[in-house]
Amino acid sequence: EFGFNFVRLTVDYRYWIKDGDRAKWLEFDEAGLNKIDRALELGAKYGLHVQCRDKIYELSAQSGMALPEFEFEFVYDTASFLRYYGDTLTLTGLQKITGINSKQLSHYVTGHRKPSPKTVERIHLGVTQFAQKLQHAVLV
Repeated sequence: EFGFNFVRLTVDYRYWIKDGDRAKWLEFDEAGLNKIDRALELGAKYGLHVQCRDKIYELSAQSGMALPEFEFEFVYDTASFLRYYGDTLTLTGLQKITGINSKQLSHYVTGHRKPSPKTVERIHLGVTQFAQKLQHAVLV
């Protein structure tokens, strides 16, 4: 709907320190952290990938500041997922793990067709099962 699916938040440390005062860099301002949380919630609501964690943790490591752990959930629409991972997971490979014809998958990538909820679930299940197999693989 927006024409993009990725947002990078550039977050200045003054967002989460009390009164924006550098001398209070160890005192967290909940209102500032809530703004970041709200941005992440809006990203999830509108299906956008929101990146900010790595930069925040990089800055905190440089300053010695301990931050609470964040949890992220990456949510993709099917076409964006297939395009994003297309150089790693070929349509032929996805056909093998999902049972969905590669030509049909190509229609989803190009936007000529939209997968049904049942098809989205088949793709998700196939990719998830494949990821679990990879996670348990042992290389020698």
